[in-house]
Amino acid sequence: MPMLKVGHMSKVSIENDEFRKSLDPSKGVVFLTKRVSLLPPQDRSKLLKLVQEFESFKVENDPYGEHDFGKVTMGSENFFWKRKIEKWS
Repeated sequence: MPMLKVGHMSKVSIENDEFRKSLDPSKGVVFLTKRVSLLPPQDRSKLLKLVQEFESFKVENDPYGEHDFGKVTMGSENFFWKRKIEKWS
């Protein structure tokens, strides 16, 4: 599959951005790892806010322009997030 140019906004990237920024349960489900779920509530909220505000998409970390994966840093720890679209029957 060819790499998309930086700045290309596909339907998939727009939908991924809408969900990530809103975390609207009508657009998807948020799953947390055990490590994240064990964070104090204020830290968990801060982490989710970092994910919502993530905008550092580049060819190096988003080669297909789908805005479906990223890394955020809170304190000295790195956290990765992933948006996966599933078709439920």
